[in-house]
Amino acid sequence: MYSTASMNVYSGAIASYTTLREGAILNLYSGASAILTSTYSGGTINVNSGAVASNTVMSYGGVINVNNNAFIYNTRINQGGTININSGALANSTFIISGGGLINVNNGGIANNNFLSQGSLVVNSDATANHTYLYS
Repeated sequence: MYSTASMNVYSGAIASYTTLREGAILNLYSGASAILTSTYSGGTINVNSGAVASNTVMSYGGVINVNNNAFIYNTRINQGGTININSGALANSTFIISGGGLINVNNGGIANNNFLSQGSLVVNSDATANHTYLYS
């Protein structure tokens, strides 16, 4: 059995130019930031309360979980991937460029400035999506 590689980033710390592959996990905790993170063939980013992730690129799958009081911006999905914006979380400027993908805005989550050329934006009960642009 193989263990999963993971990276934990805590308050006041910044992770930049991080690459996640094949099931690796990046956990951001309150006060932490991640800049220019890339996921390929899977990988999970957990943006927990008080953390920020910016300029993230997801290729060929992967998941970003944005939890209560967390913030992501300028996130790009290429060839699939899922963003879960959970209660109390905020996402600004999310792009699905090609190959599908899913922006899932859950109860109490907010997604602003969404740009989709492919894929889906799902706005669940009591969630908000503002300024969404669909194009082909």
